[in-house]
Amino acid sequence: MGVAMWFCMIAMVVILIDQVSKIWIRMNLDIGDSLFFGRWEITHYEYSGMAFSLFQGYSG
Repeated sequence: MGVAMWFCMIAMVVILIDQVSKIWIRMNLDIGDSLFFGRWEITHYEYSGMAFSLFQGYSG
């Protein structure tokens, strides 16, 4: 396999893990709750804006 194929496969796995973890967090943690994994912390936040809180509060 070429480098491009490996890159695409790794990218797909990362995106899949990202989406599955977001779904799990939404289903199992209340907003503001946190999980701790050693030195890592995952906290459930939600906001209506885009990246960097642009257009916050302008949702339909």
